[in-house]
Amino acid sequence: MKKTTVFVLFSLLSLLLGCASTNVASMPEWVLNYQKEFPGSTYIAQKGTGKTADNAKSEATASLSYYFDTTVNANRESNYRSFETTENGKYSTKSERETKRETKVTTDTALRAVEYTEPWYSKKDKTWHCVAYLVRETAWKNFEPSVRLAKDNFTGYYNKAMEEKEPFERLRLLGIARTKGSDFMDAISYAQFLSEPLTNTNFQADILLLSELSSRQQEEKGKIPIFLEVENDSASRMYGTFAKAFAECGFKVTKERNESVYTAKAKVESEQVVQDELIIATPSVRLSLVGKNGSVYSYAKSGNRVKAYTQSLLEKKSLESLCPVVEQTFFEDFNAVLSGRK
Repeated sequence: MKKTTVFVLFSLLSLLLGCASTNVASMPEWVLNYQKEFPGSTYIAQKGTGKTADNAKSEATASLSYYFDTTVNANRESNYRSFETTENGKYSTKSERETKRETKVTTDTALRAVEYTEPWYSKKDKTWHCVAYLVRETAWKNFEPSVRLAKDNFTGYYNKAMEEKEPFERLRLLGIARTKGSDFMDAISYAQFLSEPLTNTNFQADILLLSELSSRQQEEKGKIPIFLEVENDSASRMYGTFAKAFAECGFKVTKERNESVYTAKAKVESEQVVQDELIIATPSVRLSLVGKNGSVYSYAKSGNRVKAYTQSLLEKKSLESLCPVVEQTFFEDFNAVLSGRK
């Protein structure tokens, strides 16, 4: 009887140990250390957990998406600074909202190719585990056509600019190339995140061309000095305002007409009404940039209504009203034309 009891206990103990051994053996290695199973050099992976298999899968996907967004945005910030330059502290970059929207679109596209481990259930903590992952090389090859399309858009406008003979139009085409270059840099940032070696191997020359674009624009601007003349400008105040604005845009204003490629012709005007000897006027300014083939750019703004009892005081107040408007708007307006946004 004792032997029988001992045998039964031994059998039960062996069965329990066997079950425990089976449970441990069935646990995938990635549950404890998914980075080891999915090394960063080959994969992009994130782990998720949940009360159900679908919950774990969804959390893994969300974690992977968040990792994409934060990392790619960081790459973009770094890459933008490598080819964006300031002109008197003024940047021309994409808004944070626009960048986030584009990142989401790109991430959503990439996540269509995501793969998952078979969800595993831990009886001990009653939790499902799952890893969402991408194979870097495969993901890069899937994304490469998007990079090439962005590159072709950039280089297409750049090459057109280099073939253009009219200086202002060449600058405008370079400006469009810079805008397209921003899209190309977005694609490069993403591609480098997937595989920096493959990206640099296939697009190094184009990345270098983009990095030199700002210098090329400044070089072209240096070739076309501007002669500035302003009518009805007491004390040359409007002249100084426009001269400063052109300098902020990267252009040289020369006082010698024969040295210039373009003439910026500006005129200060006002619509006047006299009431009981009080002169009331709405001042305005017009500017036209003229080359040998005619006008290539025009600008017009109005200031706030002014009042005075003498023409000399009215002119002074008109300029006081107009100059701040020019300071606030000319840079953006002129650069909008140079970048092809207007």
